[in-house]
Amino acid sequence: MRMNWKQVLLASPTVAVFLAISVANGPAMPAASGQAAAGQAGPAEATVFLLGDAGKPKNPTDPVLVAMAADIRAARLASPSGEVAVAFLGDNVYENGIPGREAGGYEEYVRRLIAQVDVLGEHNLEEAAPVRGVFVPGNHDWAGDRDDGWDRIRRQEEVLSGVVSDRGLDVDLLPSGGCPGPAPVDVGDSVRLIAIDTQWWLRTGPKPIGADSPCPTKSVEGLLAKLDAQLASAGDRLVIVLTHHPVASGGPHGGHLALKEWLWPTYNLLYYPYRMLRSPLQDLDSEPYAAMIDGLLEVYAGHPPLLMASGHDHNLQVIEGDLPRYQLVSGAGSKRRSVSETPDPRFSSLFWSELNGYMRLALFPNDRVRLTVTVIEKGSPKEAFSLWLGGLGSS
Repeated sequence: MRMNWKQVLLASPTVAVFLAISVANGPAMPAASGQAAAGQAGPAEATVFLLGDAGKPKNPTDPVLVAMAADIRAARLASPSGEVAVAFLGDNVYENGIPGREAGGYEEYVRRLIAQVDVLGEHNLEEAAPVRGVFVPGNHDWAGDRDDGWDRIRRQEEVLSGVVSDRGLDVDLLPSGGCPGPAPVDVGDSVRLIAIDTQWWLRTGPKPIGADSPCPTKSVEGLLAKLDAQLASAGDRLVIVLTHHPVASGGPHGGHLALKEWLWPTYNLLYYPYRMLRSPLQDLDSEPYAAMIDGLLEVYAGHPPLLMASGHDHNLQVIEGDLPRYQLVSGAGSKRRSVSETPDPRFSSLFWSELNGYMRLALFPNDRVRLTVTVIEKGSPKEAFSLWLGGLGSS
């Protein structure tokens, strides 16, 4: 059984330092699996793009967003009878969501959000598949545990609604209103996206919960029951659960604290030892986060197989397991952090990279699903990994 950095350090500081140095000097990006080799599969029935933690795009142009916009356009033109969806996996506006108009920098925070909407392109592109965007809330969109977090996530929804009204785009923040969800979105007859606000679950600050909540779902138990029902009613569709927080990760939130990140930025010299001894709320092994993982996996157990797509850790990871069948971490939109294999023995890492980039899932006839990971290397997009995903037929 693999141990994460916190477990190793508590067991032996000397071993921890040795392993940190070894991993820091080890491979950052394994080669793509041999399963990736395949010919043209024809037009896709549905294509889903995955981009997380993109809340601080470069101005005036961001290489990740430019590359993704071109890829989205190509996918829409290549499969005009299909459908295209773009999932933004949280932390859509750094560092603390969208403040009130009276706050300094309001226009810049709005720009960061609209820059991501722009990758969808023209709504009525001639002879092209329709496109829709789904933004999932992240912990930074809620401003962490700040008292005004609920206001900030609703303000993000208001800005998106204004963009929709002005441009005629099909874009939503889901779940809406700071509610937990789950919010289902069917992409044609082939794919069901289910958006969950995992920050609502983890948050200890003000949020809509309990009998007085204006939300349709008023408790964690209600959230899990509705998730179970939406999975059960998906039929033959491929299910992709969209969250900001993953259930497995080999990044810092999963316990991988690389030696180079102990040294820079300098405050990590104090913060990382503290983090080893007391897990922050946003780390997978904190008590609330671990309980959330257990709750989700218990529901998944009744409805295999499925995919889960998340951000949170600022890197790119393809992780294989049983529940979910694949955990995709696409959190390298704006930031980069070190990454290694997931320490969770229930999962196996197939690919990991700390380069910026995004992912694409294309569903072809006969339940064939193609995953592609695009990274930005030396300012240009490059396909770093691709794989025909197995075990995703009808449950």
